[in-house]
Amino acid sequence: MARRRSDFDNSLRDHVKETVTMHRVLEMLSLEPPDRSGKIKSIINHGERTPSLHIYSYHWHDFSSGQRGDQIEFVQQYTGCSYREALDKLSGATTSRTSKRRREWKPPPPPDLTATFDTEPEASPLGIQRAAGYVTAKWPFLTLGDLIDFGVKPCETALWSPHRDMKGVVRGIKIRDVVSNSKYAVTGSKFTGQLYRVRTCPGAPVAIICEGESDLWCLTKWCQQSQFRTLVQPMSLPAGAGTWRTEWHGELESFKTIIVMLDGDIPGQAASKHIMQVLGEARTGSLIPPHGRLAESISEADHWLAPIIRRVLTEHVGVDHISGPGTPVV
Repeated sequence: MARRRSDFDNSLRDHVKETVTMHRVLEMLSLEPPDRSGKIKSIINHGERTPSLHIYSYHWHDFSSGQRGDQIEFVQQYTGCSYREALDKLSGATTSRTSKRRREWKPPPPPDLTATFDTEPEASPLGIQRAAGYVTAKWPFLTLGDLIDFGVKPCETALWSPHRDMKGVVRGIKIRDVVSNSKYAVTGSKFTGQLYRVRTCPGAPVAIICEGESDLWCLTKWCQQSQFRTLVQPMSLPAGAGTWRTEWHGELESFKTIIVMLDGDIPGQAASKHIMQVLGEARTGSLIPPHGRLAESISEADHWLAPIIRRVLTEHVGVDHISGPGTPVV
């Protein structure tokens, strides 16, 4: 006869399944949040490029393999642990009173992709020409030289964007194919270490959080060309609007004002609302770019963004005597 779980186990199991969301499970396992379509890369087919595992509120479905399950089964599948060990991890309790010793699961260490990035061959002259044309057509405000200055590597048919941690170690690599315009990441990449940035502004009183790499590149270039270059720290969410990690709060403690400027679509505005709530609305504000996306609105930023930053600096931060591109347009 199969051994039945005790009533205590069933009660705890039901409590976990009703209260622990799949998004919380991903955080506990240090996995990337779902993309805009609600999917992550398969935890079963590790070599796939296009995410196929759909994350729902309290269950998951891997379309590449047909497997599905609840939160407990997800932890079992990802870590290889037993049912009880998965339940222990999700509940913070010990489900087996008779077990004298239980195996502790620890998340894998963050990847070091520095060598992968450094050894990827750079583009030939033809590849450079192709990448330069792609950048000009895709983001008229930018040049390939700008991206290279920001640490992006032009390879033969793609742009490689490293995401580094505070020590400069490459933890994730985003790849944008300049021929097909497809986007994907190097296998094993993690983008949850810190907010993405390509320049640091020590002592800057204002931070602007945007959405995505291209928004960050455009904002950084605009800030560098303005009188705000030492007063505003541009940052972006490293994995889109669905990403927010509590460990990022520490990166933002020193800023007096934080402007959240995500896309104007439903996911972007939902994320903006959430970020303002967790950071505190006393020092945060939300702004939607005129054309819905920052990269598409940056060429007009002297007219719509500069006056707002100037007002924030003078009224809330106490910075005076700002001139040049930061001067309000009447």
